[in-house]
Amino acid sequence: MNMKAKLSEKFEQMAEAATRGVGSSWAFLLACGFVIGWLVRGIAVGFDDMWDLVMNNITAIVTFLIVFLIQQSQNKDSLAIQLKLDEIILALDKANNQLVDAENLPEKKLRQMHGEYSKRVEAQTPKNKKRKTTSSS
Repeated sequence: MNMKAKLSEKFEQMAEAATRGVGSSWAFLLACGFVIGWLVRGIAVGFDDMWDLVMNNITAIVTFLIVFLIQQSQNKDSLAIQLKLDEIILALDKANNQLVDAENLPEKKLRQMHGEYSKRVEAQTPKNKKRKTTSSS
């Protein structure tokens, strides 16, 4: 295994561990404790400029890192779901195999296909079971 692959694998392991940790109940409790401590410290120092600067920097850095963890997790989940759906499509004889790997099509083509499938669904739905559209008024 080359250095790049090892580094990538190590990063994925760290990201998965961090994602599990950040998404846990304990992490939520720790965050609540941090907010309470933040508030108490702010009251103790009179919410001075230095306190504000430090707290804003800490929250900005943590938020920045968490965004990347969330995106990595969503990318992995999305890929797994796409693979499962592709397997189902390939396993069904009547399924349109053109839909396998549809996530890699351009958005314009996806919208076109969505319109075509919406028409097919509408045509196959009995009149007494047609989907009712709701509008917010």
